Amino acid sequence: MPSTVPPLTQPPSLLPRQGDRLANWQVIRVVAEAAHIWLQFRDDAGTPLEFRVARLGPGVRRGPFDLDGLAITHSETPLKYPDLAPLGLALRDKLAAIRMPASRIPDLWRRQLAERFIAGFDWRLRVRADEPVDAPLVAALDPHLLRHVTLVVAPGGQPQAEALAGELRGRGVNQVSLQLEREPTLLPLEVPVDGALEVPALVVTDAEPPQLVAGGSWQERARSHLRDRPHLSLRLDQLLPAEALPAWPCTLPWTRLEVSQGGQVGPCCVEYQTAPALAQPLLATALWNGPGMQAFRRAMLPGVGTPSTCRASCPMLIGQSQLAADVRLRGGPLAALDSQIAVVEDLLAGRTQVRGAPLAVCLATTSFCNYDCLMCPCGAEGKLSDQLPAAFYADLLTLLPGVQVLDANGGEPLASPTFREFLETLDVAKLPQLQVNLVTNGSYLTPKQLDKLARVPFGNLTVSLNAATADTYLLVNRGLPYARARAHLDDLLARQRAGMRGEVTYSMVILKQNFHEIEAFAELALTDGVHLRYMLPFRNRHDSSLLTDRVAMLAALTALQRVAQRLLGLGRGREARDALTSARILLGRLDARLLAPM
Repeated sequence: MPSTVPPLTQPPSLLPRQGDRLANWQVIRVVAEAAHIWLQFRDDAGTPLEFRVARLGPGVRRGPFDLDGLAITHSETPLKYPDLAPLGLALRDKLAAIRMPASRIPDLWRRQLAERFIAGFDWRLRVRADEPVDAPLVAALDPHLLRHVTLVVAPGGQPQAEALAGELRGRGVNQVSLQLEREPTLLPLEVPVDGALEVPALVVTDAEPPQLVAGGSWQERARSHLRDRPHLSLRLDQLLPAEALPAWPCTLPWTRLEVSQGGQVGPCCVEYQTAPALAQPLLATALWNGPGMQAFRRAMLPGVGTPSTCRASCPMLIGQSQLAADVRLRGGPLAALDSQIAVVEDLLAGRTQVRGAPLAVCLATTSFCNYDCLMCPCGAEGKLSDQLPAAFYADLLTLLPGVQVLDANGGEPLASPTFREFLETLDVAKLPQLQVNLVTNGSYLTPKQLDKLARVPFGNLTVSLNAATADTYLLVNRGLPYARARAHLDDLLARQRAGMRGEVTYSMVILKQNFHEIEAFAELALTDGVHLRYMLPFRNRHDSSLLTDRVAMLAALTALQRVAQRLLGLGRGREARDALTSARILLGRLDARLLAPM
């Protein structure tokens, strides 16, 4: 993998950006996905229109706006061709003005968006007066990725900090800040649960300030733009000015319901809750406005300090990744939109009772798993007897018309026969706004089972591979032979290429036993044409935690930066930031001389 990313060959101004105007239309959002670019426009009357830009494949019928090697197509819209044609032609002419082969434009675009996506990434080092700066650690950092470094200076450490700042600037770091530490304590550490800090799930968006959608009340604008358009979405900061958004430190209590293993309920992962509530009764409709969820909403209202329901180590609070501006309404039937609007109204008002359905529901379908992965206790301790019952799913159906995302994990979620039957019989025609995400070891993704799930509106299937080779797969996962797992993957990818809904992601929990395959894992995912994600271990089962071995952590830190550079070069900013987040957590623990499992 290259150690650096070559500079951009075209200035960003040559490509349409958020805020640009073309043929009396304004760009309100730019989205880069794995295979194409979406541009969302609105005219002065607030009418929405979306265009897709992608490479023009061989044998594909050409459209009126295409360039040589580049397909430019509009999404489904009630607009007549004479109304949208001037915009399509203006977009084609703007892209044609770029002096490079048109087929390379999507790659350039993704690359520019990816660069912006990590532009604000902040690395932190602590400079002590009584200890020398860890030279091997500083040497392991790639200056091309260190856009901004904050040196937290302990009392008496300012001379060392100034010397280190000069060294970093000499190595090409864009910005170095010094922050005086008031108390001689270790830096707070972000602690993910078998995973990096939360980042946007599937898209990389233009980082410029959002453009407000015009016309009427925000509710009217949301209905006008999103009704019967499940492929469109709007963030709250596109509907409301910043001063109208509440300052709650986290919005998940109003937007997300999670039922975890052991029958615990909350808006997020139970490891970050101070006192998880028990799911009694075990019915989603009762839990959504039950005492536990109402307690979380009340705790968020002051907006000062860490809410009493949450641990200070929560990555959502640390990263401020679930603020009101980030809440997104998704297009769909009017009933679904009205439910989402009711949720937002209650969020804005800080009500503890929410009238609409949760925007996202996360379920641990069972604690049982047919694998016995080194780092996870589910294989040894999980049991199928705790699977969510049929009555739970029957009750859940009453919420689903307003739900955007259904996340399922475990254990192995597909090990639950009740959950499989629920998916197989789901009436997806009535739920066009719904996406189903699974985290699975892949053993149940047999051709027979995928046939039964062919109609499920998958958003993402995350397969926990944890390895790039057969030997490491067997060592870490301790389940199916790699050849059988690989056959399942090949069939899944073939179905995806044939039109099966949903992205595929390969995930790796970085351990002592597999850190040497970090870069090979990225190449495997890139070769297979899927997303990838790295995670850090939460436990030290079987002495597998990478976080207890300094040499392994340094090697993983270096490898993750190389992967991030590779991903940036391919325009995959979300995944690059994901890898860098794990690298930043490793840096923090190494810098604090902390060799201990989470």
